[in-house]
Amino acid sequence: MRVPARLIAPIGALAIALVAAPALAATPYAGAGYDASSAQCGSPPPSGQAFAIVAATGGRPFSPDRCAASLWAAATGAIPRALYLNTGYSGAYGRDITPACRGLAAAAGYARAAAKAYAIGCSEAAYAAGYASAQGVGTPAGWWADVETANSWSSSDLHLNLDTLTGMAAWFTQNRAGVPFGLYATAAAWQTITGGSPLLAALPEWTVASVGASCPSTGFGGGPVLLQQSGTQTDSAGVAYDEDQGC
Repeated sequence: MRVPARLIAPIGALAIALVAAPALAATPYAGAGYDASSAQCGSPPPSGQAFAIVAATGGRPFSPDRCAASLWAAATGAIPRALYLNTGYSGAYGRDITPACRGLAAAAGYARAAAKAYAIGCSEAAYAAGYASAQGVGTPAGWWADVETANSWSSSDLHLNLDTLTGMAAWFTQNRAGVPFGLYATAAAWQTITGGSPLLAALPEWTVASVGASCPSTGFGGGPVLLQQSGTQTDSAGVAYDEDQGC
């Protein structure tokens, strides 16, 4: 996929700013852990876990996960704890753009539709972090962007999807310095949403693989793989949780 001129400068600057992120994120994810959302709300998490990653937002951008606080609290035995947010691009999300994110898009050199997409991603990040903070969730060991085809994305201009994720990463870089930010996706979803773009290869990745598979050195977008999701595990009440492995 050809890289348009409007992306070259902002992406290059972002890659430089995030180059240390994989090193920061490497320590927390060792051994076996789990991730959870409202589907596991009120259920005791699996015991003996090395880390936990819980949802800060609901199934789509700009929606709360009402169980974020309880999921966070339930994971006290799994240290460290990280958060993830759901992502997507739709022109309708323009109504949720914050003034600060509109300004950040302009400062990064984006214009017109690209600026709107960038500001949407930035605002998705601001919403998720603000909601988590309002719920009393503490400082996470990291933030992950859940990039899935179940949410809305542009099918006619994949650059807008990349602009959205770039704006999101930029918000975390500027507002949560020292807290690593990475991407969760399957290879198939990344191909559909971004065309397989390596433009965000500076970011760490959380991949999906079959049970027992070894972690690859690079993932769906060319970034370092720090986590791999494979299979499920159950808690004492028989509720299933996604199982994750540090790489």
